[in-house]
Amino acid sequence: APAMAEETLGELRLVPLADITVGERFRVALGDLSDFVESIREVGLLNPILLNPNLHLVGGMWRLEAYRLLGRTEIPARVLDIEDESLAAMEEDRSRKPLSATEKYAATEYLREKIARDESCADASRG
Repeated sequence: APAMAEETLGELRLVPLADITVGERFRVALGDLSDFVESIREVGLLNPILLNPNLHLVGGMWRLEAYRLLGRTEIPARVLDIEDESLAAMEEDRSRKPLSATEKYAATEYLREKIARDESCADASRG
């Protein structure tokens, strides 16, 4: 059972901001982070960012940017191998703040392409 828990929970560690890569995101405009930055300054980071094993950001763009604005060099991160990183990132974004019309469109297009790929793979396996 311990191996399963580790696999599910991932690894929590401090990661240098310089080592983190950020790819294309559904949410493009972060908005005003000043209140969020002040909260982290006063209370600390309550939830770590989420990275894949290659240290690519899956969730936590606001937190990452707040740490940069605070001049921090390392950030607490949960490192986890996630099957569908785009879907995980979209869900995290959606749970924080409603998506704009442009962001909804990008997310919808991603899901359409994913469904088409999945159906194509299923058809090919059925032969």
